[in-house]
Amino acid sequence: MAAYDKPNNRYDQFLRYDQKPNPPFNPLKRMSLFHLSQDYLNYKDLVLDDFSANIVVQVPLHPTIFTTLPFQITVLGSAQVAFHLSIDATKQGGPQATKDKADKRMALENLLRELSFYIQSIPGMTAANAELSGFKTVTGGHHPPVALTPPVILRINNIASTKLGFKLKGSYGARMYKLRYTIGSGAPVACGEFPSTRDVVVPGLIPGTFYNFQACAMGGGKSVSEWSEPVGHMST
Repeated sequence: MAAYDKPNNRYDQFLRYDQKPNPPFNPLKRMSLFHLSQDYLNYKDLVLDDFSANIVVQVPLHPTIFTTLPFQITVLGSAQVAFHLSIDATKQGGPQATKDKADKRMALENLLRELSFYIQSIPGMTAANAELSGFKTVTGGHHPPVALTPPVILRINNIASTKLGFKLKGSYGARMYKLRYTIGSGAPVACGEFPSTRDVVVPGLIPGTFYNFQACAMGGGKSVSEWSEPVGHMST
């Protein structure tokens, strides 16, 4: 018998060791799995404030999807308002205000994390339905491209002479917003960039002049939305 025919030689042992039964088919490996992004933990304060306020609005709009929340959505709303007020308080300065804002942010983040884990655990949940909550999804370990929609100018107020304040409806995936205006048929004039849809103020306007304002959203990389529909307002 040749050496390689012997049943106990190392070559034969290698073959028998290597010839294991194939593992059973796992259909989950063929599925497109997702999880909710935790990027909000790295958001700047104003962006996190806007992000959480949007979730407070979006989740109740889909009661048949998010049926048994881990807490009432008003709890998250109260935490968001408390955080918003703490941001305003830090404008006055002082270590106590800074500490209070950090505490309020941590409480808000903990609620967002608990809510995101609940949404992920809902049986049969899809990425599309999960995103109806206002959270972002990550599929296959990669962030999906986000097509930015234009923001909406909801309201313009005369907050002081030559100065207008804006309330915007934000765009999903936006990190920043830009404003511009035109006077009559003139060329657009940039008004600046803003990190949030709140506290958007345009100064240095001419009293008695009618302006047409537009807004656009900016996301990660070079993604930019189209400009919104123009909204007119007269400066005082």
